[in-house]
Amino acid sequence: MASPAYSALIIDESNPENRRAVYTFSYWLNNLAGAIGGLIGAFLFEDYYFYLFLGMSMIALLTLIITIFFIEDHYEVAQSKVEPEKKRSKGSLFEVSKVYMVVIKDYRFGALALANLLIIAVEEQLTSFIGLRLTEDLPKPIPLLPFLDVDVDGFNLVGILKAENTILVVCLTVVVSFLLKRLKDRSVLLGGIVLFFCGYAVISFNSVPIVLILAMFIATLGELMNIPVKQALLANMVPDHARSSYMAVYGLLSMGGSLMAGVFIFLYGRVPSFFLTAVFVLMGILTFIIFWRLTKTEATSQHINKVKIG
Repeated sequence: MASPAYSALIIDESNPENRRAVYTFSYWLNNLAGAIGGLIGAFLFEDYYFYLFLGMSMIALLTLIITIFFIEDHYEVAQSKVEPEKKRSKGSLFEVSKVYMVVIKDYRFGALALANLLIIAVEEQLTSFIGLRLTEDLPKPIPLLPFLDVDVDGFNLVGILKAENTILVVCLTVVVSFLLKRLKDRSVLLGGIVLFFCGYAVISFNSVPIVLILAMFIATLGELMNIPVKQALLANMVPDHARSSYMAVYGLLSMGGSLMAGVFIFLYGRVPSFFLTAVFVLMGILTFIIFWRLTKTEATSQHINKVKIG
């Protein structure tokens, strides 16, 4: 319930000129919070889980208090966008389904949501198909790097790649944003998509630790480049009077990307690994084409859907 409203609030309190910076900062904060939370949980869960859960509850209460007293929603629905009350059937399943059907029929939004689904589907493979492959390919420890006396197996490598991704996001988000701020959003987005899918394509078939680490660096760099621009593009597409509905559908389709990980697990062992790598590449090409078309002109990239939702 809260996530679409939270996303809508970010749209309300930003504008097309600063959304890329806003989403960059938000993305950095989310990953920093995840890293801190993961460390706290790792050290406290075994011996202090009661206090850990108590602290989580207190933080949730604090978040609620901050939301009630310090966060305001300044958006006001234009009267022309709202149907007279007598025409509405409050709580009607038909009315709810009609709202979301209108959202789904917005082909530009649908294309963006599909591209996002493909990105998430590939990103989730690290802890599903790729994780299984590395565990089977490297059952015994091998040197992590030629100049280090550290051995790792496939399971360790998955954890290292996941940690590398989180650390790079926390440390490099602001740096990458600063270095690329002079470039056009379209160039940053498309370049990020290429790097992201190329990195994960290499990770999907290679088993050499140093190559995997370099490939994850490339994939993470692509992630840092594309996510803020992609989120800003999404915000510019969403009509003001239907923000929550659009963000709810977007969030639902994003979860579909996570569900696709199960499909690759099912296919793994039934088809050659290079076939799954080829699928990754095709998904990357399709994602690139979608964003290339959506950002073909400045007018398109700043398109605001005029569809009315009853």
